[in-house]
Amino acid sequence: MGCEMSNNPLILDSSISVSTWMDITTAPPVTIPLATLFLDTKTLQDVTDGDIKKINFYNITLTADSNTTTTGTLSGFITVNNDTLAVLSSLTPSVLASERSIFDSISGLTVNETGLGTLLQAVKHPPTSPLQVKIILGSSTVAPIHFKLILKVYGQIQTKP
Repeated sequence: MGCEMSNNPLILDSSISVSTWMDITTAPPVTIPLATLFLDTKTLQDVTDGDIKKINFYNITLTADSNTTTTGTLSGFITVNNDTLAVLSSLTPSVLASERSIFDSISGLTVNETGLGTLLQAVKHPPTSPLQVKIILGSSTVAPIHFKLILKVYGQIQTKP
């Protein structure tokens, strides 16, 4: 009661995600640069028709959906526009069975500042073309590997009053 929308900004949550299936049947070690995924940070703005005052980033998460690789580990990289976002070092995919923030303490996952900076800059100032996200698997201790890896970016939009 008493809230005047014309005098106060709206704060809205928004998210975008990209995903790829990791379906590897060859015996390890295996080197697979998976197909490039495209993450369009402009779509974070799709939650409002109003004038956007600013966009803030607040989380990046990973999920391994339909994971059938329960005992093995994976090593490799996740890159954003060829800058390393995360390094996978003997990561057990089952730790990502539920959505996890890359800022959590996850055994086998290390966040790289360069790739993180590239992604954060694209959230605050969306480029004209989508970001290229690559998931590169360098090695595995088990085969076959079959799961969908989902990278999700969360933002918060503040509109002008």
